[in-house]
Amino acid sequence: AQSGWAPDGERSDAPVEGAYANLEQRQRTVLEDQVNILIVDDRQENIIALEAILGDMGYNIVAAHSGREVLRAVLGREFAVILLDVRMPEMDGFEIASLLREREQTQHTPIIFLTAGDNSQDKVFLGYSVGAVDYMAKPFDPVILRAKIGVFVELHQKSLQLKQLNEELERRVTERTEQLAEANRDLTREVTERRRAESEVRLLNT
Repeated sequence: AQSGWAPDGERSDAPVEGAYANLEQRQRTVLEDQVNILIVDDRQENIIALEAILGDMGYNIVAAHSGREVLRAVLGREFAVILLDVRMPEMDGFEIASLLREREQTQHTPIIFLTAGDNSQDKVFLGYSVGAVDYMAKPFDPVILRAKIGVFVELHQKSLQLKQLNEELERRVTERTEQLAEANRDLTREVTERRRAESEVRLLNT
């Protein structure tokens, strides 16, 4: 690893500048990478309608028709936001959301509930209690849905950038700590050798 110090003892900023250049490149990659959006609905026509609404936004749309398909979809894949239908057979949207919140990988993933059924305060409260960030009744305004998803995508990208920044800072701190420890060992050896040489000189002069 480079020490970050020039041969004449003056600090060199080249390694630091290189590190930040690499970080900026990785952050640009985050913005350029395709964002995953998960749509959960047991009715294929609803999924097709949502895909048509979001199709030109450049997202990678992943569809799931059941709770089991949702759990398979989130394995090894990160989603910026999940659009989750409430009324589904076998496992409803509330149960699916609860399962997602129990998983470390998806416990902070934004969930927008979409429902054409019961929009009572009790149901809305239940939706928020299991981790939803929004609760939209069908038929919803496509413009509003697109705007909300755009906000969550931006937050997702900023979160990834912040994570990369923290990882880079941790790496730099570890690297610098190792450099300082090595410099301290070199200094200790130099002091020990100098004292030994001084002792030998004194013995020769006696």
